[in-house]
Amino acid sequence: MGKYYSDYFSTHYDLKEKGVLLTMQVLNSIVNTTKLPATHHVLDSVIPSIFNNECFNQKKLTFFEEAKNTEVAHLLEHLILENLKLIKLKNSKTADFRGLTSWNWEKNPYGTFKINISSRCNFHKYFFRAFKNSVLILNYIYEKSLAESGNLSKPDQGARQILAPELFSTL
Repeated sequence: MGKYYSDYFSTHYDLKEKGVLLTMQVLNSIVNTTKLPATHHVLDSVIPSIFNNECFNQKKLTFFEEAKNTEVAHLLEHLILENLKLIKLKNSKTADFRGLTSWNWEKNPYGTFKINISSRCNFHKYFFRAFKNSVLILNYIYEKSLAESGNLSKPDQGARQILAPELFSTL
């Protein structure tokens, strides 16, 4: 089991044979991207291919539209899926990953999410880099959004510089 903590959320993950189960706890009241206005700008500048993700949602929206009003854990799910795909396609012709985000705030504390990432093959060797890239991007979305709303000092560099260019050059 692994853990990750930031100022905005924490995650615990458990590696399964052909998947990963993550538990995410948002550490503030911002659980939806409607409160993170920098989401689209950051995604478009750092990982624009994420908008081509298939997304199965009740309204049958594209991920481009869904990302405007979705749970932050659902965004993290798609970040992990896209990073897994980008990393795996460097060494393979196929990359088939699936994700599902769920929550039950009657049973669990507000802001607690479960994210299940799976594949037909073992992908653990790709997961750690994909996860690291994904949480860095999500943290940057929080920071940039809060800075734009006046809640934090505004970052003075673009996402690629703050998130270490070497992370993106390895994708």
